[in-house]
Amino acid sequence: MDTFHPGVKTLVFSILSAFVLTKQGRNAAAEIIHKRIKLTLLFWLPISVRCNIVKRILSLAPKKANSTLSLLTKPWGYQWDYITKVTKDSWYGNWIVPDSHKINKKERLTWLEQSSKEADLVIYYIHGGGFRAGNPTMYMESFIHIIDHIAKTRGMKTHIFSVEYAKIPDSKYVRAKEDCINGYRYLVQDLGIDPKKIVVAGDSAGGNLVASCLLTIRDMNLASLPLPAGNVQISPWVTIVNDETLRPGKVYVDCLDHKMLNSHHGDYFLEKGSFTNRDEEKVQLRSSNISPLFGSFVGFCPTLITYGGTEVFQHDVQELIGCLNRDQVKVDVITRPDAPHIWLISSMLSPTHEMWRTDCSRLADWCANCVAQ
Repeated sequence: MDTFHPGVKTLVFSILSAFVLTKQGRNAAAEIIHKRIKLTLLFWLPISVRCNIVKRILSLAPKKANSTLSLLTKPWGYQWDYITKVTKDSWYGNWIVPDSHKINKKERLTWLEQSSKEADLVIYYIHGGGFRAGNPTMYMESFIHIIDHIAKTRGMKTHIFSVEYAKIPDSKYVRAKEDCINGYRYLVQDLGIDPKKIVVAGDSAGGNLVASCLLTIRDMNLASLPLPAGNVQISPWVTIVNDETLRPGKVYVDCLDHKMLNSHHGDYFLEKGSFTNRDEEKVQLRSSNISPLFGSFVGFCPTLITYGGTEVFQHDVQELIGCLNRDQVKVDVITRPDAPHIWLISSMLSPTHEMWRTDCSRLADWCANCVAQ
């Protein structure tokens, strides 16, 4: 083995270690393997190639797309130490909290729920995936970076609760909204967490659900369920009608395309038989209950919007920013001219690893500032 490059020897040793060492050793080996694969192989691929890989996955049949994406984003090594599942009657979610694995399993959830009331910041996260794929732990790298960054730079304790919701083809959009609102209700009403310490965040389809759910919560006008301190919409899918999403002459480098957005969604958004032609369908899909771009944001909570300059949703998101400004919402924006969809929450889709780290840190700083005001 002395004839091999030192880096190859380290990688081989790490793989062997994963089978024979203690849990701590296996976690360390897994971290080395993943970091080396990502930094030496993944980022060797042009961003256009990485986008096309994700595009191919999301273009699969819903169940196949979901299983493939779940496999590729499965937590590894020490990441499992952060995760504790919460199962309710109609939905589930995952707490992502440092050192939670040190608590006895029988007492862990009680400890988590109590300590989350005492946390400085709780981020309630709604994942993306085109309403057809994804899971609550698919962004563990970013979640852990956010927690660590805020702890190191602010001395603040951050807990993340990431929810799962009903997806195509098994259920409907209205059920997804109910799942996400119930997850927020769990934090505020069941656990008694102060909404002023909560930031609701989501990407892509999850960004749609963030805006849609918070508009619904605002309109419910319940004293027991107020809006959170703020919300983050990462490359949000703000209108299900995407006829004007693309611009002539614009070159997009993205993991989404127009054909994918306009593919048949069954009766996920609208009940079968509720429209007789495409024009009637478009009118119904423009409802703010489904496409928040067409809603009023008066009285909405402070908002952070992020989008990339090469992504398909760029122009729709810019229109959303205009709507927020129109309705006098406090809105901040993070954008990169050379970035695709969701680059700052999924490092695989960032042009460089350093860009992901920098912008994910900016997102974390915004959340910390939001609850510190």
